[in-house]
Amino acid sequence: MYLSQPNKMLPQSKFSIRRSVVRELWQNGVRKPQEIIRITGYQRSTVYNLVKKLAETGSITPHHRPGRPLILTPKKRRHLGLLVHANKAATASEMATRLQQTHPSLSISTRTIQRNLSQQLRYVVRRPIAAPLLKPIHIEARKQ
Repeated sequence: MYLSQPNKMLPQSKFSIRRSVVRELWQNGVRKPQEIIRITGYQRSTVYNLVKKLAETGSITPHHRPGRPLILTPKKRRHLGLLVHANKAATASEMATRLQQTHPSLSISTRTIQRNLSQQLRYVVRRPIAAPLLKPIHIEARKQ
């Protein structure tokens, strides 16, 4: 399939990929939903909704969704993951200060750090297991 704007970055989600494929087919003269379904194999309701939107408005950009924007962008979230990977014993407040040093305009709470670590990056917070240190007698016994 030919993309009309090769310099643009390709869409990431499967929904945006479907939108771009249907839009490209529409721009290349394939106007019948049944033909688009046959070519792509997408669900009938999806193709019909996208074709209807294209016919009415000429674009299929998704509507703006309300809600507070995320504080951590994907780039900052990756940086947080690198911080955790480098020092797994660091606290959330330490990671927040390191992120703020790297990104001065960022104002982030420790709770946001904890939430991103558990929900987005799938880290599980656990206390380390307490293990007593080996005494010289124990070291000698293990050698033998």
